[in-house]
Amino acid sequence: MAVKKTLSRKQRFFNKINFTTDDEVYVGIDVHKKNCHIAIRLNGALAITFVAPSDNIAIARMMCKLNPAVKKIVYEAGPTGFSLARVLEKASLPVAVIAPSKIPRPSAQQAKSDQIDCRKLAEFAEKDLLVEVAVPDSRQESDRQVVRVHNQPTGNRTQPSGNSFTVDRLLDRLSQACCSECCLVRTAVLAALCEFAVNHDGRH
Repeated sequence: MAVKKTLSRKQRFFNKINFTTDDEVYVGIDVHKKNCHIAIRLNGALAITFVAPSDNIAIARMMCKLNPAVKKIVYEAGPTGFSLARVLEKASLPVAVIAPSKIPRPSAQQAKSDQIDCRKLAEFAEKDLLVEVAVPDSRQESDRQVVRVHNQPTGNRTQPSGNSFTVDRLLDRLSQACCSECCLVRTAVLAALCEFAVNHDGRH
């Protein structure tokens, strides 16, 4: 006798949805390197919260199932960057990256968790209380990362292996900027940073 597979709450939710243009869906995502906490509000009420792996393509496919009702998908700007926003934009989904410092905060101290954060993001998006930041393309984001590392205090960049650590880290980061027109920019930036590292070696 075949064992009937039990569907998760998330699977049941996405299996039964049948949205129309009369529905309104807002999504808040608390993004981390390994997983995301996602809250979905439907017509003014919390519909579901769940955890999903931090797979941008999988998340975009999931969000597409919310069409044509999805009005806004939001997440905070942070260490994970803007790659998720760019993938969602390519899928023609209404995404906004939010300035963390502009998110409304309660005056009284309240409990904080990833699940609460994603719920608040969805709720604030629905109430139009969030401030968006511009989403850079992959080249612009790569250039920003270079500037951040270059501007770090010397003490923060110092590692046992010396300046080579900074250059190695930049090589790793810049290699992820896959557009071909970035090659000359990356080469020039790395050459300048290598020169900087040599000229400042031993001066920490």
